[in-house]
Amino acid sequence: MFRGSLLLCLYLPLSVYAQSFRGMCVTGINSAWVSGSKGTVLRTSDGGLHWDTLNPEGYERKDFRDIHAWSRKHAVIMSAGDTSVLLETRDGGKSWKLIYSDSMAGSFFDAIDVRRNQILLVGDHTRASNPYLVLLARNKKSVLFRNHFFRKQSTLWKMGNLNESGKDSFTFFAASGSNVQWMDRNRFMCIPVTPDSSYCLSGSFTRRHGLKYPDPSIKAEKYLFLDDFTRIPFPSQKAGGAYGFAMYSRKNGTAVGGSFYTPDSGSATCFITQNGGKTWLPSTTMPHGYRSGICGRQKGKIQVCTGPNGTDISRDFGHTWSQWLKEGYNTCAMKGKYLWLAGGKGKVKRMRIR
Repeated sequence: MFRGSLLLCLYLPLSVYAQSFRGMCVTGINSAWVSGSKGTVLRTSDGGLHWDTLNPEGYERKDFRDIHAWSRKHAVIMSAGDTSVLLETRDGGKSWKLIYSDSMAGSFFDAIDVRRNQILLVGDHTRASNPYLVLLARNKKSVLFRNHFFRKQSTLWKMGNLNESGKDSFTFFAASGSNVQWMDRNRFMCIPVTPDSSYCLSGSFTRRHGLKYPDPSIKAEKYLFLDDFTRIPFPSQKAGGAYGFAMYSRKNGTAVGGSFYTPDSGSATCFITQNGGKTWLPSTTMPHGYRSGICGRQKGKIQVCTGPNGTDISRDFGHTWSQWLKEGYNTCAMKGKYLWLAGGKGKVKRMRIR
């Protein structure tokens, strides 16, 4: 049986009720960070009863659509839109430092994932022949971040309409910060889309011997290899495709999506993989509409997905879904027995799942 004890966010600052939240990171049973529009960053350490406002000064117009926190003091936030930025705080939000940005026309940061001190960032392409992928690896002797752009490699790069002309190049949806995920120390997965298709792309960072590096001065650095990708059979539609995914092991994962313009359509909005993304099969019973965020526990046995028209739950690894809440959100996360949700109009909710 699934029961929820809510609402533990009654004391959100009045100034944030008009904000839309898409970034969320839960660091403990009672601790979480959320980020969103109008430069808003909030943190709670008592399960949502009270919130600290930690907005970075000078970034009031930014839409911070993803966030990762290591602790109560250390976090990074990512903005989407023109002149996207990545900011870091190491003093609990008292001050923020710019660690990466891009002011090139057309650039758009979509999501980040963090493993230890390595940040992987995906976004919309800045040049016709390249999607946007950046690895920021911490130098242990310094507090600074380094960034590396990666070259094209292997025939996989030209598959899936990602070609030299740039027509139908890969892009990502910046909906919930859940379209890129570290799998282990060097491997990652992400879910880029084209106007007609959605894909699951697997890649790795490696120093393979015998590679002719384009710049001898950085031959010791890591380079990107595209290991494999397959199509996720979301139907072709306006602003449609894969919006978020979660891998619960090397083999098992779930992708959700649909179209933002048809939020009530429950047709082909969820697909599952049991072989590490090589094939994706539709859920037997779909979520009740477009979904942007997904999370789970118990290796994916219990999963929750959310979108603007409601929130669904699965008790069988994503095979069947039932509507759980009529309230819709943008993103969700689980920690222990608790589910956290964040969305438009300043909505944040914590519920206990039994």
